[in-house]
Amino acid sequence: MNNSVKKLNSALGDEIAVFNNKLLNTDWSSLNFDGMYSLNELYPDMNASQVELINGLVRLIPEWKRLIDCRQHKTHDYCLGLHTFLVMKKVKENARFQGFCDFDKLVLLYTALLHDIAKPEDKVDYEHPCKGSDIALCALGRLGFDRDFISEVCTLIKNHQVLGFLAIGRITPDEIDKNLFNKRVELVDFLEILTEADIKAVKRNEFFYNNEIEQKIRKFSSKMRSYYKQL
Repeated sequence: MNNSVKKLNSALGDEIAVFNNKLLNTDWSSLNFDGMYSLNELYPDMNASQVELINGLVRLIPEWKRLIDCRQHKTHDYCLGLHTFLVMKKVKENARFQGFCDFDKLVLLYTALLHDIAKPEDKVDYEHPCKGSDIALCALGRLGFDRDFISEVCTLIKNHQVLGFLAIGRITPDEIDKNLFNKRVELVDFLEILTEADIKAVKRNEFFYNNEIEQKIRKFSSKMRSYYKQL
């Protein structure tokens, strides 16, 4: 574990430090999400470490519990709980993720876990990223995370649909806050990885994630990187 995570964990309680370690090290590749709809259906196939992580999550962030079997609107093939863990699985599978330090991995993994925490049952809500950012702010603050960590996770949650919406033309670059990621350019990389994982986890077989979407996401994220490097 690198020094940044040791420093982070030293300011947290033992239970949260243990949870952070599980979050970093629990492997989800053994699970087959195809044919499943709810997280409850996946429980019999989980190993002890996976079950302990989910139980720890619900214990530490009880606001998350409602996602376990929460139905999504008809576009989605998974309930919110299963979708969330499929997003985390795909984040971990990204080759770039493996090159990050543990602190950055935790920023991405907490973002994945909490990105849809405010999403309502069975309907579209374009405000859920902002609402989710507020819930994450309270939850992570309650657990004792420092301001910088919370700020990065909340910024990513609040903007987790930006690249996807740019790619499908729902919003234009002029509508993006130019100071979105002015703290560090790496957040653009995190957003790109999260966006790819989120879109892939909407339908089975990654139905919505195609070459055209991928190229557009990378084009807009490249423009973001170029802009912030000039600041």
